[in-house]
Amino acid sequence: MEEGWLDTPATRLIAREYLSPLSDDGIDTLVLGCTHYPLLQSVIAEAMGSSVQLVDSADAAAAETAAVLCKAGLAAAESARPTSRFIASDAPEQFLRAGQRFLGAAIERVETVTLG
Repeated sequence: MEEGWLDTPATRLIAREYLSPLSDDGIDTLVLGCTHYPLLQSVIAEAMGSSVQLVDSADAAAAETAAVLCKAGLAAAESARPTSRFIASDAPEQFLRAGQRFLGAAIERVETVTLG
């Protein structure tokens, strides 16, 4: 994933190999539970076929977080301007490359913080 191999013949072959047992079982829904899987969503969708619905767990988690914040009166005002701060415990250059692929936008700065 970190190498950027998101849509290559090898990636499609590996996806088909890993997902074929699920496809053979005739599942109708697949939850993308890993943070990297949305980057592979088109490859996974191709491997599973159009009859399988893909659910991005990050979307579900974000919706639930928004609901909890609203209910607790902690949601930001609609006029609030969002800010981002990126922190990595190791390999900030690798985090920067992967983060830019996830966000589809440039990341200006990654801080490094040693944990422990």
